[in-house]
Amino acid sequence: MGREIAALAADNGKRVIAVARSTQALSDLASSSSKITAEVADASCATTAARLLTRWHPDEVVLCAGAEPVMRSIRDYDWESFAQPFEVDAKTTFHWLRNALVAPMKATGRIVVFSSGAALHGSALSGGYAPAKQAQRYLANYVRQEASAAQLGLRIQVVLPQLNPNTRLGAAAVAGYAAKAGETPEAFVKKRFGTPLTPSIAASAISEMLSGVHDQYNEMMLTGKGLTPLPA
Repeated sequence: MGREIAALAADNGKRVIAVARSTQALSDLASSSSKITAEVADASCATTAARLLTRWHPDEVVLCAGAEPVMRSIRDYDWESFAQPFEVDAKTTFHWLRNALVAPMKATGRIVVFSSGAALHGSALSGGYAPAKQAQRYLANYVRQEASAAQLGLRIQVVLPQLNPNTRLGAAAVAGYAAKAGETPEAFVKKRFGTPLTPSIAASAISEMLSGVHDQYNEMMLTGKGLTPLPA
């Protein structure tokens, strides 16, 4: 999803700083557009957010990286594997949102945090994934309140994508839950979600958010049909 979001933003004329740990993937992405600059870094590292926010002074930040949980029964997890989404997803969100307050980001800055529909519905086979995704929502709300109190002008929005078969993480989750339900992955997706979410649909939705179309909403569900606001 991150790759598609970066590519579409560049196509729309934005200057994009793409961050990931994979040198080759970033190099391939950066070579696709003169608008994209690669930054090889671990987004969950305590110093990465401070360094990149200070270096680039971005107008917008989209946080969509995350750990890939292993799909298994809770009885087969240990604490280290259970807590991995906290160490990646929640930790990344914490560092970037905290540093947006401390730096601070531009008064018109925007941060979009990818949480998950699992934060609303749970995800029994993915260990700490759903609780970590809920933690991201809490963190966004805490920082939103602090930014408002300090009159920083930051806009912090959370996107909750539905489970989908079109990313590596989503495909593993769909396969796990389909097997548990005794269904094929295709039947499972069609029955529960209808039109599946894809990276290109996600990129178009984030493009809408960055254009200001949904500024009045703090949280939005993201499905194959696009964005739907969640109640305040």
